[in-house]
Parts: sequence; C-alpha cells; structure tokens
Amino acid sequence: MIEGFPRSANSFSVGAFQFSQASSTSVANHLHAVAQIIRATRFGIPAILLIRSPVSAVLSLRSLNFQTVEKRGSYHPALDANVKTYLVQWIRFYSRVKPFHNDYIIGVFDEVTSDFGTVVDRVNRRFSTSFELFEHTFSNVRAVHEAQGYHAGPSSQRQDFKQRAKQELEAANCEALIAEANALYQEFVELAHQQTLALSQQNPQSP
Repeated sequence: MIEGFPRSANSFSVGAFQFSQASSTSVANHLHAVAQIIRATRFGIPAILLIRSPVSAVLSLRSLNFQTVEKRGSYHPALDANVKTYLVQWIRFYSRVKPFHNDYIIGVFDEVTSDFGTVVDRVNRRFSTSFELFEHTFSNVRAVHEAQGYHAGPSSQRQDFKQRAKQELEAANCEALIAEANALYQEFVELAHQQTLALSQQNPQSP
C-alpha cells in the first residue's frame, strides 16, 4: 500500500514501484484515506506513508485544481476547496495516522522524488519482503512521469497557478494552522530519520 495526502508524490511512487517490479504487483493507492492506512497496519500489509511539507502540498493541490478547471473549461465545485480547508485536512490526515507510525514506512517527499529505491529498501527490511528497488535515473524517472497523466510530475504551467494559490494562502490568515502543520511535519521527518537509523542495522531480504 502506498498512500498520502494528495500531491505528496503518490502517482510517482506507485508508478516507480510498479515500474521496478519484474512481475505485476497490486498496490492499493490513491484513496487518500486514513482508513486505508489503518487497515494496512492492522493486517500487517507492507505500507508506505508519503508526506510532503504542508504548505508545498497545499499549494500544489490548489494549483492543480486551477489547472484542472482550465483544462475542463468549466467550473467544478468539488475542485474549489480553499487553501485553509486543505491545511485543516492535512493536519487531520497526519494526526490520525501518526499513532500507527511503527507499522508503516514513512516516505518524505524530497527523498521519494530523489531516491525512491531507498524507501523501498526500508520496506523490504521492515516487512521482510523482496521488492525490486527503483533505480532513480533520469530515463527511469521520465518513463514514470510519461506514463502518468498531466497531474503527475512537475509542470511549468502549474507554476503560474502556484503563484495564484500562494496569493490566496497569504490572504487567508493561516499562520496558526501553518505553524501547527509544520510542527507535525517535523515530527514525521524525525520519525522517518529514526526509522532509517533502526532499519539500516538490519539485513535486507534477499530476492
């Protein structure tokens, strides 16, 4: 299972994981639901929880909303949640999954998007699995992005929408929410660091 708040490299992670496996491997993903994560922990299912810094995730999600509406050529109310709502949802999402942190691997956005193979290696060590590791080369990353839709990966057009989203955030008076979200994010970064140290002392499962 690979899950996280939207815009936390969900599509890339699933694509990179499946790209690397010699045979077809089913991966539960993209529900963006706490229940999905809790279910995996209860049944001992190998799981990666993805996390990105809250402001970056929220701005990326809001800008994707703008981009999607433009591509569709029409307004869609389901895509019109504001940045403050997204911050509240981000905090709620990670607050609810934090108590289960010993039962999944934490994949921090910067590492996931630069060396996803090391995240999968921790999965193998933690769950005694033998998944193939993603080789984070330029050609492999490009192949993964090209297999996804316009929503996946970086986009020069989306940068323009991010400026619009940033202006919305600045006008929303969300300083307290941002501080709370950032503090929670740092807790997960530290937990990920602790996981890495603990699992580095274990031998990976042989394929």
